[in-house]
Amino acid sequence: MSTLAHTRSAARASAFVVGVASSTCLARLARLLPVLVVALVGAFGLTGCEQSMIARSSEAAAVLREFQTGDNQIPRDTLAQAQAIAILRETEAGVVVAGGGGKGVMVRRTQRGWSAPVALDSSTGSIGAQIGGQGRDIVMIFRNEMDIAKVLRQDGYAIADASATAGPANSAATSDNNTVLTYAKVAGLFAGARVGGVDFRINNQVNHETYGYQWSAEDILAGKVERPLGAGEIYTVLPPPK
Repeated sequence: MSTLAHTRSAARASAFVVGVASSTCLARLARLLPVLVVALVGAFGLTGCEQSMIARSSEAAAVLREFQTGDNQIPRDTLAQAQAIAILRETEAGVVVAGGGGKGVMVRRTQRGWSAPVALDSSTGSIGAQIGGQGRDIVMIFRNEMDIAKVLRQDGYAIADASATAGPANSAATSDNNTVLTYAKVAGLFAGARVGGVDFRINNQVNHETYGYQWSAEDILAGKVERPLGAGEIYTVLPPPK
């Protein structure tokens, strides 16, 4: 065989070896890639549910901030009385879809300050007719430990017409006898007594996948778990801890 033929044969053999090696490396990389992704996600805390909790908390912060500016603000004295606060944003699209609704969080005052947020989902199938199919922002002030215990016991809160609990937007709010005060805005405007029904449920899936399955909503609201990274914005608009 000529030298040229030997050279060509050696080149083909070398290319085959390189190809096999490359394929082997790619196969190993493909097997390792999911492991690397999981490791990176765990390292940076970027699970889907944690992102959901961060987004919910940021949205809740925006809602509460809007209730603290402009006309018809939630009185500071009322916020100071809060033992827990539930904040929900119901988008127009969510209201129109039967059984759909909004998302939000609930936080509770503890000896260490405000607790980590608990995820809430609202069920608003009947609200479209009440408010013309528009979205709502809702802030509920819980001033009584019994009402908070009821939320935890029932895994949520429901009232067909919250108008009777509509929080007064004036300095006389502290004299109101309702232990739960509900504030609502429709399309950015204070709803007053036109609150309509309120129905929210605790989203245990988001809570468990954010904090761990060993923690219940009661544990979270008792301050037994750390606040998730990235959810700090809501604590800048909550009333100062007592």
